[in-house]
Amino acid sequence: MKKDWREGIHKHKPATAGEACWTWAKYDVIDWALDGAGDPGFDFGIENSATQLVGITSGWHEWDVTNSVKEMFRNEENNGWLIKSDAEETDGYFILFKSKDNRNNKQRPRLIIYYDRSSEPIETEEVTLTFGESGNETFDNVTYDAYIDKIKCDYNMGEARLLRVGNNGESNYRTDRTLISFEFIPALIYQSEISQASQIKNARLDLYVYSSEGQGEEGLF
Repeated sequence: MKKDWREGIHKHKPATAGEACWTWAKYDVIDWALDGAGDPGFDFGIENSATQLVGITSGWHEWDVTNSVKEMFRNEENNGWLIKSDAEETDGYFILFKSKDNRNNKQRPRLIIYYDRSSEPIETEEVTLTFGESGNETFDNVTYDAYIDKIKCDYNMGEARLLRVGNNGESNYRTDRTLISFEFIPALIYQSEISQASQIKNARLDLYVYSSEGQGEEGLF
């Protein structure tokens, strides 16, 4: 993501100042260059950070975000990712992911980063950034996630238990996209003693699919 945005707390209610919605990255503060975080190069990166075929079955799906995480760390700029589907204009196609506010804390979004503590090659360790999930190292309260809705364009969907991507079938014009971000840079620098992007060996984003209608390529931007 190119634009700074914030999740908000008014799920399914009109956005207030600083909250993300379809028309604003931060309501009444920063707008999207094109509604729906839709302008490549201004709202999000021109090329996909990663893609994954999602649908048919529920459960975990993962995206390789190694290069994206390295770039964020190198530039010290982290606005997370936009998740949008190549099938979002298909009536009735949608994916529901479990969010950070889902009741089951073992199925919440997680970013897992493997790294070397030294700039010299040594044993690789794992950092898990998630809500409430145990790992070699756990950082809590680091995630923002929300979905944005084309029909309810000025509504904030922060703190929703499910994240929507695609088209919910109520209307040919109702498109949903998801925003997600992990504040991993301070954690890597100050707690894991990472100083160079080259120390990051692998990173992946894991999302749990609650339900879906159809199948499509879900891209991270």
